[in-house]
Amino acid sequence: MATRPATERILSLAARQPLVRPRDVEALGIAREFLLRLYRQGFLVRPARGVYALADSPVTEHHSFAIAAKLSIP
Repeated sequence: MATRPATERILSLAARQPLVRPRDVEALGIAREFLLRLYRQGFLVRPARGVYALADSPVTEHHSFAIAAKLSIP
């Protein structure tokens, strides 16, 4: 069985988990450079340094709290 491409796996992760860090991607065995590629292609946005989200994901009033919490988890 063939594995899904890295970009598809990252986008699937971002759909399940609103904020994605490079370490989340590396835990899947994918190089963190794929995040930057998807960001440059417009699939992801970077709301903060080291945090990525789907480009069409909604921003709520708690968005900045979610980013702060995501960054504080080692």
